[in-house]
Amino acid sequence: MSWREDAFFKDTHAIRLFLGEGVGDLGVLVVASADDLNILADAAVDGYIEIDIKGDIVSEDGTVVFEHGTDGTDALAIADLRGDVLSANGLTVLDNGTDGTDAFLTADVLAEDGSPVVLSGPDQETSEIAAGIIQIMGAGYFVGNILGSVLAADENPVVTIGADIANSSVEAGTITAGVGGFNGDLSGNVTGDVSGDVTGDITGNVLAGDAAAIVSSGADIENSSVEAGTITAGTGGFNGNLAGIHNGDVIADDAAAIITAGADIANSSVNAGTITAGAGGFNGDLTGDVDGDVSGDLTGDVLADDASAIVSSGATQAASGVNVGKVTTPEIETAGDLTIDCGANQTAVLEESVWDDLRIVPGAFDFAGSSDPTLTGWQPGGAGATFQVYEFNIDDEVFASCQMPHSYREGTDLNFHIHWTPKDRGVTESGKSVGWKVDYSIANPNGVFGASATVDLQDVCSGVNHQHELTSSVVVDGTGLTISHIIMLRIYRSDTGADDTWANNGAGERPVLLEFDIHYESDTIGSRQEVVK
Repeated sequence: MSWREDAFFKDTHAIRLFLGEGVGDLGVLVVASADDLNILADAAVDGYIEIDIKGDIVSEDGTVVFEHGTDGTDALAIADLRGDVLSANGLTVLDNGTDGTDAFLTADVLAEDGSPVVLSGPDQETSEIAAGIIQIMGAGYFVGNILGSVLAADENPVVTIGADIANSSVEAGTITAGVGGFNGDLSGNVTGDVSGDVTGDITGNVLAGDAAAIVSSGADIENSSVEAGTITAGTGGFNGNLAGIHNGDVIADDAAAIITAGADIANSSVNAGTITAGAGGFNGDLTGDVDGDVSGDLTGDVLADDASAIVSSGATQAASGVNVGKVTTPEIETAGDLTIDCGANQTAVLEESVWDDLRIVPGAFDFAGSSDPTLTGWQPGGAGATFQVYEFNIDDEVFASCQMPHSYREGTDLNFHIHWTPKDRGVTESGKSVGWKVDYSIANPNGVFGASATVDLQDVCSGVNHQHELTSSVVVDGTGLTISHIIMLRIYRSDTGADDTWANNGAGERPVLLEFDIHYESDTIGSRQEVVK
């Protein structure tokens, strides 16, 4: 054992020397000054030394470091130790430095079983906790990095340390988070209460108190599910989709069951309580069937996005009705007649138009008496009945007129086209063209007919005998047209130099006109009034 040469004492001290088992007690040595301690430095001690301090210890500057008190039982340290701390073998464990602020460990601190509790490095940053038990006294806390496992009071590991955070884990024991909460990943089981927010991903199951899984985790969100237990939403409610099976009741704030869960959907029911949709309404698809009756009264209106009432509720079913807005359904089925009551001067309107034909058949043709087409026989397929049809030579013409039906969507365009056949000349005239043309003039009721315009409906023979040929449609502008407009027509075949290349125009060899049509858009069954759409 060694002593600092500058140590001195305020009062007389008594030191009792024990030299180990079998050696005995050397008795009490009264020390009055530092010089009297030389005997301790020279003694060959192979046991241990017990020092009873009978007085105070004073530092070099006169500060009392250890106050002995009156009888030893009330002695206490009242100042910092200003010297080094040495181990039993004389090694310096704590080098105090020059002023205490640069002190550092120069040797390991060992536990009672000889295992190192603190491994010393050249500075504070390179020292580390290695093993043993560290007990924090008082209201303080431990600040620093833990490079080993943390054990609970029952010696089970609370935290097992790996090479890095990813290889470390929470295993057992209790972790109590302070005011700041627990900030980190939990890769093990949580068996206690979680009173704060969980902002990370849960890759394991969340179990209720009865060990039933509240949340069962899958490879991704779609494969995870809520299964059992109780989930209590905070002030903000439960914000998320429930994609799994709901095996429990949904309870309102008044403890009444909003939804009672049965063994299956058929045995589950909506019972009581209030479901309130937010400002966006109920946003979701209903993809299942409604197999039961709605036996309650509708006490509120069903509103469309524009706040107009789709369904207006009355005191009874008879007093309720569908008023305005849109009802979207793939089909309407009824065992009896379907009655649609639109009210006076109202009608059912198709938002998306449908097409119809305004047809001019050859029986409606008017003939001028000259340049008329020829009525000739045609035996389709070369056998069977022979039909009478009109074949057109170059410059043959017919006349007709027609009125637009009341189902016409006013202001939409008209598509002119001709149906025709080469009869049995399809192969012979393959690739040859026919110069079909139509002159027209249109006027609305009480309107004025203008000068005629011409559409060119030239078409090429496909090369098949008895083929039903259809020319491409030519669009006629419908801007401003109303129902009941009249169309005056001149339908003819002409050659302006290159648009009619039919090779043989002898009797029985000419192209036959089957019908002239106008495709038009329709959006109602008829008009709301007699002469007004």
